[in-house]
Amino acid sequence: FGAQVTAIAGSDAKVLRQGETWPFNTTTSQFDLNNAFVQYASGPLTVMAGKFSTLAGAEVLNPANNAEISRSLLFWNMEPGTHTGLRASYAVAPALTLTAGINNGWNFTSAPAGTAKTIELGASGSPDKMFSYSAAYYRGQSPLYGGSPTGVLQLLDLVGTLNATDSLSFGANVDLLQKADYAGAGTGDGKANGLALYANYAVTDQWTVSARGEYIDDKQGIVSGTAGANKLKEGTLALTYAPAKAIKLMAEVRQDRSDQKIFTDTSGNATDKQTSLQLQAVYTF
Repeated sequence: FGAQVTAIAGSDAKVLRQGETWPFNTTTSQFDLNNAFVQYASGPLTVMAGKFSTLAGAEVLNPANNAEISRSLLFWNMEPGTHTGLRASYAVAPALTLTAGINNGWNFTSAPAGTAKTIELGASGSPDKMFSYSAAYYRGQSPLYGGSPTGVLQLLDLVGTLNATDSLSFGANVDLLQKADYAGAGTGDGKANGLALYANYAVTDQWTVSARGEYIDDKQGIVSGTAGANKLKEGTLALTYAPAKAIKLMAEVRQDRSDQKIFTDTSGNATDKQTSLQLQAVYTF
């Protein structure tokens, strides 16, 4: 038996907390209870109840544990972050762990009025030291992405990691998203397909170079909030320096592009691209 509680503070916490109150965004709190669950594990079986991180995605909520500073478009726009409910997983073999659960939707601590529960199904494993994979499927009712709150929201998420050498690794994340009764598609479905590719190379024990490229085919504007179809692209290059085991210094340059002008430049004008530079220092204790 065990339990975990993770609280975070700052601008990330504010955005994640607002995700639970979307589309109302009624909170300006800079604090978020990121995880709060109890757990029982016995042999290959693990059961969790409470609020826990999603099964979906190649990146995690804690930015210090990702290869880049900024998070992917898939992370923010196509995948849930947390779920509140009940989850059970069973390790069939080292190469296969099966997971199933029932939750209060995407990011919501309490299910929005008039919506049914969300089911989650997952499979993950590592057949050998070179390759690992995960697959997750979510289906439920949610007001996310506009349209009827009772419109069925579905996500199929696939992640694969290949360790080519001890220094070089590659990753891929595929998301297939669909929202029934989407406002931008009349009474039809809103659909978006996303792909994120990753490469990480440890030049030395202290220096690591990481790259990420993304493409989203936003067929009805479900992700970017546009009237009609849009395509999103993103590229990031990051450099990490670890002068000591407990210290990590990072810098990255990123550019986002869109077929439609969904960004805002420094003069407040709409534009179809934006470039950002970020710095991060992490001390682990």
